[in-house]
Amino acid sequence: DTLNESIEKAIFNDNLDDAQQEVILKSAISKRMKRIKNSEGKIWKCEVCEKSLKKKFKMEEHVEGHLKQFGFRHKCIYCEKVCKTRSSLNGHIRIHHKDEKPIFVSV
Repeated sequence: DTLNESIEKAIFNDNLDDAQQEVILKSAISKRMKRIKNSEGKIWKCEVCEKSLKKKFKMEEHVEGHLKQFGFRHKCIYCEKVCKTRSSLNGHIRIHHKDEKPIFVSV
C-alpha cells in the first residue's frame, strides 16, 4: 500500500476509533514535511508543494490542508460538530465550549 492508500483505509475504516485515526493523520503529516537548513537557518519544507515555513506547527497545519482530499475530519468531543482542521476545531471549542474543561486537539 502507498501512504495515500493507508490513509484512505484508516479514514473509512469503522473499526478504528478517533485516536487511531489521529495517529495515522499525524504520521501522514510528518511524512510530508521535512526540516532543512538554508541560508536563513532551519526551516520546514512541504514535500507536496515545496512551500517553506519557519514554524513546525504552521507547517503541520499547511500539510494537513493537503490531506483534506482524503476526507479526514476532526470531531468535537463536546458536541456533534465536525471540522476539517485541528485549528478550526480548537477555535470551535474555545468559542462554543468555554465553560467546559478545556481539551484541545493536537497532533
